[in-house]
Amino acid sequence: MGGDFLDFVQDASKKDSPIRDEFLRVFNDPNVTAQSLCDFLHGKDYTGVTLEHCEKMIAARAHLGTIEAGDIGGQVAIKY
Repeated sequence: MGGDFLDFVQDASKKDSPIRDEFLRVFNDPNVTAQSLCDFLHGKDYTGVTLEHCEKMIAARAHLGTIEAGDIGGQVAIKY
């Protein structure tokens, strides 16, 4: 585990990933902020995930509700 934003997306997209459920729990909390999400991911050693990445995810959530990570046909994807 750990790395940059792409590493995080790949790890979170795996069904058996330990980060997947934790991330979804944190991300879907209506009180989560970009900073708290960034702090969470840095605490999981995804230090290449920036505050800007987290701001964009939070902004997308505001328009789309929740986020789900999934593995679709072998492709890594984050589904909104």
